[in-house]
Amino acid sequence: MTSIEAAIPNRCPRTLTHFLSPSALACLLNLIGLGTHTSCLAGGPASAEVRETFAGQTFDRARWSVDRRSPPGVQIDLDGEALHVVVPPGAAGRPPAALHAKFALEGNFDIRANYAIKALPRPSKEWSNVEIFINGPDGAAAVIRTNHASQGNGYNLWFEPAPGLGIGGAWKHVPTGDKAGTLRLERVGRELRFWAAASGGQWQQIGSVPFGDQPIRQVEVRAITPALASALDFRLDDVIIRADRLIEPPRPSDSMSAWRLWVFVGIAALVLAAFWIWWRKSGFR
Repeated sequence: MTSIEAAIPNRCPRTLTHFLSPSALACLLNLIGLGTHTSCLAGGPASAEVRETFAGQTFDRARWSVDRRSPPGVQIDLDGEALHVVVPPGAAGRPPAALHAKFALEGNFDIRANYAIKALPRPSKEWSNVEIFINGPDGAAAVIRTNHASQGNGYNLWFEPAPGLGIGGAWKHVPTGDKAGTLRLERVGRELRFWAAASGGQWQQIGSVPFGDQPIRQVEVRAITPALASALDFRLDDVIIRADRLIEPPRPSDSMSAWRLWVFVGIAALVLAAFWIWWRKSGFR
């Protein structure tokens, strides 16, 4: 296999006949940065995966974003192979400190994130949370490692359906003393499942709720803080998202490369046309 062939994912077309199919055209658009679906990912359109390990003290900024100014005073740093988040003491009503996904999910999905807590203070009101959060046309949901004002430390299931669906929300608290582990949120068909595990431990299903199958446009791993007298401090690593389909916006660098490619192709076509005209006029046959 040549180096060019090696760069083409297995599900992309490799013969002239296959280039004319709609899936092939979509695949080629993705390769040059003009498509929006990652149908060229290994495993094809029925399987996609994003994994962020923060290796090399960096992350894929084309797929994730972090606002280091929100909430005010937050410290978000890459520490080893982890995202280190410290939310200072402060008043209630602050926005979350979040790792935002720039992509959307379609079909079944499985979201997992490893966490390690140094400090998760118990507030006098509401709750301090480290959570996986999603939002879409069917509603919002989160699987949470919490320190609740009245319930204390635990794992939470939270679900708020979209208005007009005629179903109720859900909340459940399961006590835990885990300081490190994995949060997991999974959709199978029209059911949303909430999971948690201590570091190196077995999965514990917190519960499940009926949920629609529409695309999820907002995915975050985040910290929620009420009024706190001391800082919330945790590390996040190895975020894994698997989905039937992963919808990504075109990457700016890829789009620029695509435009350069089209300019090059256009110039090459003009040169070849000029050469052909010269060749014909010179009497060559």
